[in-house]
Amino acid sequence: MSVRTDRNLQLLFGSLFFWSFGIGLYDSLLPIYARQLGASPIQLGTLFTLRHLALAAGFLVGWAVADRLSPRVVIGASWNSSTPVPLLLAAAPSYAWLLPGLLLYEFAYFGLPAVHAYITRRVPPSELASTFGIMGTITSSGFVIAPTIGGFVAEQWGIRATLGLAAVFYLLSTTLILRVRHDEGGTAVAEASRSGSWAEMRPLWPAMWIYTGATLVILLTGGSKKRQQRDIEAACACWQDYKRRKGEKLSVPEFKELTGVTRKYAIPLLEYLDRQRVTRRAGDQRLILV
Repeated sequence: MSVRTDRNLQLLFGSLFFWSFGIGLYDSLLPIYARQLGASPIQLGTLFTLRHLALAAGFLVGWAVADRLSPRVVIGASWNSSTPVPLLLAAAPSYAWLLPGLLLYEFAYFGLPAVHAYITRRVPPSELASTFGIMGTITSSGFVIAPTIGGFVAEQWGIRATLGLAAVFYLLSTTLILRVRHDEGGTAVAEASRSGSWAEMRPLWPAMWIYTGATLVILLTGGSKKRQQRDIEAACACWQDYKRRKGEKLSVPEFKELTGVTRKYAIPLLEYLDRQRVTRRAGDQRLILV
């Protein structure tokens, strides 16, 4: 079968488009986000070093399982495991909490070898190269406008809003990928005709339970806003007095001195105040609007 006639390949490629659009929304903003959460240049470099190590580990796992399990099972596990990544990143109260989301996303590339195997089994050899070319084009097209949209959303409502939007596209992508089946496989070998089922995923259940529990813990504890709420209340009590004494402009160092918070809390807190129209960013300073 070809992409034009194979509904499963159409679902797969549609899923890849939504996924690349989702990552395109925020990937270029991650260094800025990490800096806002208090990462120094060397800490930022370390984050991305660990990120690429996780990518290598993911491909190793993909090599180990791609020919042992049904491709659909591996693909589904890959997509499911990385769907909550944007929410994990948005919940991070400091740069160190970005690690679970970043490492999980890269590690989830263990599903890519299975994607290639699935396509190879469904497409005639004479159309294989062009099909992979179509896949690359579709995946790349997701990055054409997504960074601009992600930057606009971040400018208006903060990077966490961009991550929330990316989570929607990840969910759409996963919804499509779960509809991919192993039936009707043109030139597919016998193994590819097996229907994916929960029984096939039995070897992965322990890891999936551990993963689900860890994700819930991170989302429930990593994104706690209690400390930030106390800081907001303390800051708002000082606005009028500060504005009366020193004027309407406020720098980040002055804000830290005023509230007594560290930089890792100061930047997200100022972003929140911008969204609440308490302050407005003007270059490296904030204008006090209250």
